[in-house]
Amino acid sequence: MSSTKLGSQWIDRLFGVSVALMGVTSLILSVTGLADISLPVWAMRLVGIVNLASLPVLGYSMVKSFQEKLNMRKAAEAKPNRGGVKKKKKGKKK
Repeated sequence: MSSTKLGSQWIDRLFGVSVALMGVTSLILSVTGLADISLPVWAMRLVGIVNLASLPVLGYSMVKSFQEKLNMRKAAEAKPNRGGVKKKKKGKKK
């Protein structure tokens, strides 16, 4: 596998994990707030810290993903247009 492919997969997984963490922690905070359930102070702080820590990771992975897609688009546009007549394959004659 090429390094670009590995980098792209790594960034995509990082993005997915950070979105999942933010979703789970936000869901916990929302449900406990709506149900008027009081979590222990350490649990509230841990959930808040995980939520806040995943925010810059989400931003980083989103920017890197956009940069990779932009670079791939520029590389595709820079390739010369290969038009013309296709060559016949050598093979058995009928």
